[in-house]
This record gives sequence, C-alpha cells and structure tokens, in this order.
Amino acid sequence: MRARPQVCEALLFALALQTGVCYGIKWLALSKTPAALALNQTQHCKQLEGLVSAQVQLCRSNLELMHTIVHAAREVMKACRRAFADMRWNCSSIELAPNYLLDLERGTRESAFVYALSAAAISHAIARACTSGDLPGCSCGPVPGSACLSGNEV
Repeated sequence: MRARPQVCEALLFALALQTGVCYGIKWLALSKTPAALALNQTQHCKQLEGLVSAQVQLCRSNLELMHTIVHAAREVMKACRRAFADMRWNCSSIELAPNYLLDLERGTRESAFVYALSAAAISHAIARACTSGDLPGCSCGPVPGSACLSGNEV
C-alpha cells in the first residue's frame, strides 16, 4: 500500500532537518524551547535556537509540525542520557546544542549514535502525531492494510 501524501511530506520534513554537514543535529537545541512558547506564526521560527537558515524556512512552511519536533528533540536528550548513563561518554555534550564539542562534530561513534537516534526520534514523533490526529494536514483512515502506523512505542 502507498503511504498517504501528508505522511510522506511530514517525514520528508523530518529528513530535511537532518541534512547538512554538522548541521543535522543542531535542531536538538529545540529541546530548550520553553513549553509556553506559541509556535503559531512564521516569525516565531527565527526565535528558535539551533535552526540554520534552511531549517528556519522548513519551520515557516510547516508550523503545525513544530511542537512535534520540539517534543522529539526532548525525547532524544532523555533517551541519549538513559542509554549512556553509566558510561564514560554519558551524552552530556548533547546538552550543549547547538554548539557541540568535537565529539559530535567529527565522525565518531558517539556522533553516529546521536544522528541515528535523532533521525529515528523525529520520524517516530511525526508518525505518532499523524496517527493520533494531532497534525491537521495528516490523517490515517481505518482502511485495512493501510500504511498507517499504530500509536505504540517502537
């Protein structure tokens, strides 16, 4: 079955956030976004810490996704800390977003993990928001065998 166009567009947005050399995880600074900040106007995108200009443009054209993206950034931070809680590298440098240390700006195992985790988290958050009906331009119908995901954790 083919995925609905809205789901594909949302996931393409997620992938676009991950592009760029050393820019792909700068969006994780969105985890510091105050919960009370209303993201309902395009000028709010310039106020978000960590987005490079291409990502600000994506924000402006996809405002309805931004609360989901902020949630995904927070989940990456929590998951990374949990995964490395008892290790020498404990994911503390991820909290410096968007100004990372060399451990996350070079091709290290740690940076590979953070990139993979952030890509998975943003895709999962968007898919969950789509299936739960939280995104207005994205819906999944009760069509048997459709490409829609369940709301269960992965």
